[in-house]
Amino acid sequence: MAEDLYNVVVVSRTGARIVELEKAKLSSCSWVLNDAGKATFTVPTDDDKIGAPNYYPRLKRDEVQIWRQGTLIWWGFPDQAKSGVAETEFICQEIPAYFLYRFVLAASLDYVSLDQLTIGANIVQAMQAGDRNLNIGVASFTPSGKVRSRMYDRYNHDNALDLLQEFNGLDDGFDWSIEYNLGNKEWTPWYPKKGVNRDPITLEWTRNIIDFTVSEDATELGNHVYVTGGSEGDVKFENNYKHTASVAERGVFEKVISESNQKDVTELLERATEHANQYKDPIVIPELTAVDVPVTLMGVLKTGDVVPIFISHGRASIDASYLIQEMQWNAEPDNLTLKVQRP
Repeated sequence: MAEDLYNVVVVSRTGARIVELEKAKLSSCSWVLNDAGKATFTVPTDDDKIGAPNYYPRLKRDEVQIWRQGTLIWWGFPDQAKSGVAETEFICQEIPAYFLYRFVLAASLDYVSLDQLTIGANIVQAMQAGDRNLNIGVASFTPSGKVRSRMYDRYNHDNALDLLQEFNGLDDGFDWSIEYNLGNKEWTPWYPKKGVNRDPITLEWTRNIIDFTVSEDATELGNHVYVTGGSEGDVKFENNYKHTASVAERGVFEKVISESNQKDVTELLERATEHANQYKDPIVIPELTAVDVPVTLMGVLKTGDVVPIFISHGRASIDASYLIQEMQWNAEPDNLTLKVQRP
């Protein structure tokens, strides 16, 4: 049975074991690159472990770990509970979602000419000062060599997750994740990118892909991009980039995006170039469900990995390598749903 594959355990924020929910039935758990996944499971409503007097797991107080065949694969916190006559459903967010609840509040954060990974680490630590501690450490890292400056004004009340995710979209930026190391949660930067090429593993329709959806989306297409930045007095900083090949093929499609904290015109040009390169063509987005036949996928594939995908089925025609943006394990019937994008 699928339940034999996993254990659902309630722990404290320090990772100390509180109780195992032996009767829990896991629906799915997911991971998202540079973001937070989710997990959903049910427990019989009359199970003593979730009822009085403790009501485990307690929302936004306890944490939940999911173990698969003895390996910790997911860690998060319960956010919602819905009780019916037979079952109680728990919906949990992965650990990175804590940063949704942290903002630049008491004091501005000013980082001048620092390695970008150090800026990220400083954000994580600043958001846990005093009584805001989330017990998320920072893993050791090798500097990227990319020096940046950032000023986060307290009056803007910037959100911590938004600040960290800015670096993911920059040329020569970095990815990050929360890794579990000896029972600890560690914010871990990956430069230049998280993941590896999984060329020996090919996901192929009729072989290990059992279902798919291929979306073609041109709603965000833009090949002449302006990026507006911050201001100094009457001076407003901005820069732009035009993708000439896309303009010649499709005509001009203009976009304006804002980077209100940025005053470096070189950085603004970098952002405009990156955005135009990403959105110069319609986006082809496969979402697929795959199984561990004939090669093992679960426990091998991770978000950030690049994997070859081959689909030849009428209009749905893909023969390229894609980056795994989101991965969901469906506990029953024990398969993976992957959301991917071009690297």
